[in-house]
Amino acid sequence: MSLLKPQIASALREAGLLKDGEQENLEESLDRAGLSVSETLNQLNFEMTQGDSSASRVRAAELSLKIRGLMKEAAAPLPAITIVIQDSEPSKIRNFNSILIPREIEAD
Repeated sequence: MSLLKPQIASALREAGLLKDGEQENLEESLDRAGLSVSETLNQLNFEMTQGDSSASRVRAAELSLKIRGLMKEAAAPLPAITIVIQDSEPSKIRNFNSILIPREIEAD
């Protein structure tokens, strides 16, 4: 039997699915709680075919595609950051620090 992360084990104990001192496989606990792979996929099928709204049907279809690896989560775009440095006395600037010259930052 595998060791559970403390938060998962604590939540299972609170739900009455795991007794103190007992380490249990997460899959077994989920199956016993009625969340087996088969039952979960049946619910997903129901939502996709008979969901109350088109949004829930589309979301179920998206989840199915993600499970199969055909659809990936889009990475969040990198934020654009602009830093403006204003000198209160620009006439006194004779030498400037090259670090203050604006340049493009390339994202990896």
